[in-house]
Amino acid sequence: MGLSSPSALAIEEVGVVCAHDHEVIEGDTLSRLSERFLNEKMAYSLIRNATNDKRKADKTYSYILFPNTIRVGWKLCIPPKVIDNYDQHFSP
Repeated sequence: MGLSSPSALAIEEVGVVCAHDHEVIEGDTLSRLSERFLNEKMAYSLIRNATNDKRKADKTYSYILFPNTIRVGWKLCIPPKVIDNYDQHFSP
C-alpha cells in the first residue's frame, strides 16, 4: 500500500466537486470560462483538471486533451472558486 498525501486522499474519498456543470457553446474557450467563473483567465487548467478527473467516475463529462481545443456540446466541470485573488498567489 503506497502513501498518499492528505489532499489526494480527500479527493479520492469525496470525489471531484463541481460548483456547476457547463455545456460548451459557440465561442467558449477554457480561458474565457475561467475568467467568467473563476475571475482569472489563466486559471483554465483548474477547469481542465476538474473535468478530466470527473470523467474518471462519470463518462458524461468530456476529456480535455488539449486546453485550446474544446467542442460545442462538451460537458465541463466548473470547480468552486477557492482563491479570491489568483494573481496574488500565482504571479511571478
